[in-house]
Amino acid sequence: MQRVIRCVKENKWTTITIGVMFFIAVLYNVMSPYAADDYSYMFSAVTGERISNVFQIVISLMDDYLKVNGRVLPHFFVQFFMIFPKWVFNLVNAAMYLVLIGLLLNRAGMKNKVQPLLWLAVAIAMWVFLPAYGQVFLWMTGSINYSWSYVFALIYLYFYRRVYLRPYDVLNGKQMVGLSVYSFFFGAYSAQVSFATVFVSFLILCMLMYSERKVKKYVHYVIPVITAAAGYLTMILSPAEAERLPEMSSGGIFKRVIDVFETYYMSARLLLIVWAVLLAVGICFKVRQKEMVISAAFVVISIVTMGMLGAASYVVARHYTNSLFFLLAANVVLVQALIEKGNAKVMPYCICAYLLTANIWVLWEGTYDIYATYKQHQEREAYICEQRDSGNGDVLYVPMITPLTKYSCKYDLTDLQADDTYVWPNSAVAKYYGIGKIYGTE
Repeated sequence: MQRVIRCVKENKWTTITIGVMFFIAVLYNVMSPYAADDYSYMFSAVTGERISNVFQIVISLMDDYLKVNGRVLPHFFVQFFMIFPKWVFNLVNAAMYLVLIGLLLNRAGMKNKVQPLLWLAVAIAMWVFLPAYGQVFLWMTGSINYSWSYVFALIYLYFYRRVYLRPYDVLNGKQMVGLSVYSFFFGAYSAQVSFATVFVSFLILCMLMYSERKVKKYVHYVIPVITAAAGYLTMILSPAEAERLPEMSSGGIFKRVIDVFETYYMSARLLLIVWAVLLAVGICFKVRQKEMVISAAFVVISIVTMGMLGAASYVVARHYTNSLFFLLAANVVLVQALIEKGNAKVMPYCICAYLLTANIWVLWEGTYDIYATYKQHQEREAYICEQRDSGNGDVLYVPMITPLTKYSCKYDLTDLQADDTYVWPNSAVAKYYGIGKIYGTE
């Protein structure tokens, strides 16, 4: 406890910054109501009953594994949090957001005066550059499937990054067993993120064994790669996913790959230019070569996750966030390396000042839209409950919620159908509120 207190005192401004960011993150989560798939995951896929215990979740997910898709682990978390009041998820999701930034900024030796600025700079950069922000960081189903996968990927990658940067710092037997078990579950978490991260980690391991000329010393790091691959196979070879394989591998895959990379270029060109400039500056100032390799590894993860969309059955904005997040991570690695080198002390100040001043309107606009969506939802929910309690809940016509920016958790998601009350998500929304039928109106 004394160590914690001492650490807080020594890093006072960083602690204050993280505290303020946590408060804002919680506030955004509070103003982000349930949306789309959330309502469906409240109920068992087998019995249709409201989920109230872990046993129901297991039975429901077994049915999902056979009929819907193989992403059992993230869906378990979604349904698990449905057991509790929404505020529990709000707190956990806000904490995961800060853990994500902390994992990006995990370099040792960063000076106290620089840390708060880097935390702010990364947070604002994610706000500005990542598409479908509300879906990925605030929507319950979306955040667990996407932003949480980034956290788990950075944890997995940390062990390979650490041994690559410090070849003498190898894991012992017990640690390797723990990492192998973790790797299995991580491999089964996300089709894009898990595959790309494990693939690049293996490439890093190969480079380490080649550069150190000590294959036997590091060969046991292959075990977590194998267990991660096994987890990945359990996901993509589920009966439900196997049925879609012919569809995903059908003609036109080359054209789809071209299309997704055109979109990638349009979305990522600024981050790519910044990365190229930072890399050139790093070369000029003789930044440690291995740091630049790690940065390049994040770029490769970004490219691989994007390329995999060519085989996807459908592609929406939140799928591109995977690639752009890891490209942003590549930039963060180089910025930290330059600061530690001592040649770019002013860089975090310039980056943070630019991001704040250039995007102050975007920050306000997004925050207001999150609030406006929350307000619309609250008003609609009050009307539904009022009609239900007065005995008029057989058939209800309610206005659809219409967010304006990517920062709302409901943006670009199906709110309610206007023509068929039995289709998703109308039936689940009606069941959630305990009414007969519900329609959306313009």
